Amino acid sequence: MFITMKCVCKPVLTAYNGGSSITPDQPPFRKRDIPCFPLGSSHKMFRINSCNQMSAEYLFMTDKLYDVQYDTGDKVIQCGRHNDIFKLWLQWRAKGTDGFEKLMDRLMELTEYMVRRIKQMSDKFYLILEPELVNVCFWYLPTRVRNMPHTSEREKILGEICPILKGRMMQSGTLMVGYQPDDRRPNFFRNIISSAAVTEADIDFLLAEMDRLGHDL
Repeated sequence: MFITMKCVCKPVLTAYNGGSSITPDQPPFRKRDIPCFPLGSSHKMFRINSCNQMSAEYLFMTDKLYDVQYDTGDKVIQCGRHNDIFKLWLQWRAKGTDGFEKLMDRLMELTEYMVRRIKQMSDKFYLILEPELVNVCFWYLPTRVRNMPHTSEREKILGEICPILKGRMMQSGTLMVGYQPDDRRPNFFRNIISSAAVTEADIDFLLAEMDRLGHDL
């Protein structure tokens, strides 16, 4: 959970001071097979009841020995008591808050390293924006565009290169880096550093391999 990260905790959470709810995005970092998200809200019982509750009394009796407002059964889609949160609890028990914090801090260190390496090789890579967390968005610059001014025409060419370079990655069997467009620019590469097994050497290999596979595009 990113709110345990020393390096971003205060600046990130400051932005939520005026919000009524927050849902930390966990699956890419915590490596569970099925995603689950904690939901924090300043509203009592939030909007879950009004969104999902079917009030199926034959399934969810209200004459319980406990306060039924905390029964999640009638508050989720398809009347199921999801056990995903139990997976999160077990993982938290195994790693501990300190363990998660160390993992996230390490992933941020690797992200910063990748950004630094991209900037050091600005003749071959173009960093699109400074990452907030572990998404590094960039273009690879093949030889023929390196001396071109950075215009919309150049971005169009770089966007067309992405699927071709991705195809070469797959054919070589050495890399898998995703790409996508957004509402402001064509295709660009988006690398997500989410594994504790990644090292600085892996990042160096990734960048070098992209250059090897794509320099002549």
